[in-house]
Amino acid sequence: MKIYTRTGMKSHWFKNYQTINANQKYESGSVFWYDCHDAVINNLKFDNAFPNNAWKHIRKDSTSKILLFYADEYYNSDNVEIFAKTIKNKKIPPSQIYIVCPNKNWEMWTHRQFSKFGVIGINIQSLNFLMITSNIQPKASIKKRFSIFSRNYKKWRLHFYCELINRDLLSQFDYTFNNVSPYGNVTEYSQKEVKQDACDLGYSNNEKIDKWIEKMPYTIKNEKITEILPQKVYDKISSSGINVIIETQFDLFKGGLSEKLNIKEISPSFPTEKTYKAVACNRPFIVISTPEFLKDFKQLGYKTFHPYINETYDTLENNSDRINAIVSEIERLSNLSKEEFSQVLKECKKITKHNEQVFASAQKNFVLRPRFKWMEKILNNEWENLLMQKGLL
Repeated sequence: MKIYTRTGMKSHWFKNYQTINANQKYESGSVFWYDCHDAVINNLKFDNAFPNNAWKHIRKDSTSKILLFYADEYYNSDNVEIFAKTIKNKKIPPSQIYIVCPNKNWEMWTHRQFSKFGVIGINIQSLNFLMITSNIQPKASIKKRFSIFSRNYKKWRLHFYCELINRDLLSQFDYTFNNVSPYGNVTEYSQKEVKQDACDLGYSNNEKIDKWIEKMPYTIKNEKITEILPQKVYDKISSSGINVIIETQFDLFKGGLSEKLNIKEISPSFPTEKTYKAVACNRPFIVISTPEFLKDFKQLGYKTFHPYINETYDTLENNSDRINAIVSEIERLSNLSKEEFSQVLKECKKITKHNEQVFASAQKNFVLRPRFKWMEKILNNEWENLLMQKGLL
């Protein structure tokens, strides 16, 4: 079985894949692979994902497949519309389309979205690699009330940190904050650019924030700002009372999507390893993400921490309102006495224990469905070994 890609991107997941060339001949049972890196990094839309002779081969050979691989990535209703219209325009039988999505919420949503365009019968499997890569951690004593980690510079993340600084709350955190975009060709943002962003957010001539920006980046001791630091982040989460999670997705309305859309039409929430690390560390959490993130997370079997932590922020669609509500709740928690804060953590313990059990069960009970068993043959050795170690293959 051979797997083909148009862009020749470096894969974390697959072995022995080939870049399609102009005069390619394809074998029976070939796999044609496309994911968000093709669209985002290489600006390759799905309707141009493969050359004409590849589309023709897929139509003629019923054993060949198109793999839309989003086990660790996000897609939305705009993307599904492109997928569905291309499948219909290219006259590809839906039974030859295989979509790997992040979790079971995405499975149900994806089926509904495709059906809106009359595409019925595609194959969908949730394969939550971001959950599988997380590991349950030993218990640790609490050193800070809160922890928060940000590696990739985003203006909305700066907004959150500026508000923490403005209310004198950041001293209660173990935290990181970097002024770089660490993916691909690393982009570093100057102090001048970050200060301008802070000014645009309404924090002009703020001496506290300006001094904080002048000392960037903030990282874990002796580490480079581009490093992921998984174990050290685990250790910091484990030794904090509450982990404030900065998730990957925050703004629902990017990518040309209309603000008039119902939020559930745009996409489900997208929990990444950032959330699963807090679960694996047995810690209560607050999540800075899209509206109704917590509501969706509970549909996966997890519990959250209301009323011990006020989670009404999860209902707010306006980004600034959501940030301000989260910071206000952090401020309330930070003003509790040591005894009162300890009581909050004690009340949250039964919830964190439940979440740890759901997490462990989700890892243990993952299986590739019969229609997706062929993927075992193309996973690279790193992922094959990891899944085998966890008893998932």
